[in-house]
Amino acid sequence: MKPTGIFKKPILLFLPFLVAYIAIVLLFQVKKMVGDEGRYITDANNLLNGFFSPPQPGVRLYNGPGYPLIVMCFEWLKLPITALRLLNPFLLYLSLILLYKSLEHFVSLKKNIVCCVFLAINFNIFIAVYVAIPEVLTVFLITLLGFLLIKAFNNTKGNKYLVLAGLVFGFLCLTKVIYGYVLTCMVLVAFFLWLLKRKQANNRRVVIVLLVACISVAPYLAYTYKITGRFFYWSSFGGNNLYWMSTPHKDEYGSWISQPEIENGVLVAGKLQYAGLRHEEEKNNGYMPGYRDSILKHNQADLLEIVKFDGNTLALDDAYREAAIKNIKAYPIKFLTNCFSNTGRIIFNFPYTYSMQKPATLLRLPLNGLIVMLFLFCLYPALCNWKKIPLAIRFMFFVSLLYFGGSILGSAETRMFNPLVPTLIIFIAFVLDKAIKIKPVKWGNKSE
Repeated sequence: MKPTGIFKKPILLFLPFLVAYIAIVLLFQVKKMVGDEGRYITDANNLLNGFFSPPQPGVRLYNGPGYPLIVMCFEWLKLPITALRLLNPFLLYLSLILLYKSLEHFVSLKKNIVCCVFLAINFNIFIAVYVAIPEVLTVFLITLLGFLLIKAFNNTKGNKYLVLAGLVFGFLCLTKVIYGYVLTCMVLVAFFLWLLKRKQANNRRVVIVLLVACISVAPYLAYTYKITGRFFYWSSFGGNNLYWMSTPHKDEYGSWISQPEIENGVLVAGKLQYAGLRHEEEKNNGYMPGYRDSILKHNQADLLEIVKFDGNTLALDDAYREAAIKNIKAYPIKFLTNCFSNTGRIIFNFPYTYSMQKPATLLRLPLNGLIVMLFLFCLYPALCNWKKIPLAIRFMFFVSLLYFGGSILGSAETRMFNPLVPTLIIFIAFVLDKAIKIKPVKWGNKSE
């Protein structure tokens, strides 16, 4: 069935979702800055003043400059926080259009619409719309990358799409630095394959995309080398993240916890941040009473040594990483258990350390559970017909696979599932359409 009428115009088709997203921002946003919004605004103002991070010893590279570059435009125009939050509805709206345009190459109109609605109502992405953080931007960049790769690999003369795909991949790395490591792994594999089969046009195209991505992130890595003296330094937050992932204690599952404060040689629990929530917001969020004291008691020996480096970011990052490696070597099974818990947090937002059960978890089970189940269901037929799957889908499959694998090794949260959704939707839709046929069968005796 070929698209007719409004189905030829996804700009109009998905307009009701845009209106709904804008309404959500206006109705559910809070007046003050929440979560990490303040950090990105600080980074944006730093960029306006000609730098991204303070110099040593107070280097601050908690995230890449991708999202702050966008926030910088809003800060330069002196627009209110609401204007920045209203960017999210448009990014998600454009993601729906790009997904629709991508899927029309592979599946029927009905399946295309179902897949796009699936993305439109995804709960994880839905609740990120009214907060000025890069979650929706990341979903948009992933969807845009998939769209450009389909264009590039389906068109033998599509060099402009190869370059654009590389630039988007690079900006994705600058927005979520974990993709910088994904890019590195893919460069190594692609270069090896290119050496084996240089004459294959597809291998050359993949190398071009990755090469452009590497060039686009090179200025940032050059900057981090200049201020830290360290090669290939993406973030100063990795050690902290890995440390909490390595916790060996029975009642701790690898949830991220911020660095405690120290007063007169004693760790102070009162201002400890847990799972991304600020302490003044935690009173009614379902965490067990006294959890801060339990965390400090269990980790006191390590933390007293680590916080000595507070004020020297690089030394602090190293101290966290060294303590994490020590824990992993001493308790490898517990680390693997925490990785398993991490997988649950990414997909279902459960379990968290010292956290009581919350009804909101049930809202993630239907859609996230369905997409994971369908992915596992499609995996075997996909592997059996691997070479028949379009290169663009295979490329995005490996990007997502490496991203997910890297995410479960560090303390993760459910928002990290969001970038997987567009790729999984395209992958599942293609495999279901091409490799799996489901027909209803009547049962019972014919004589009845």
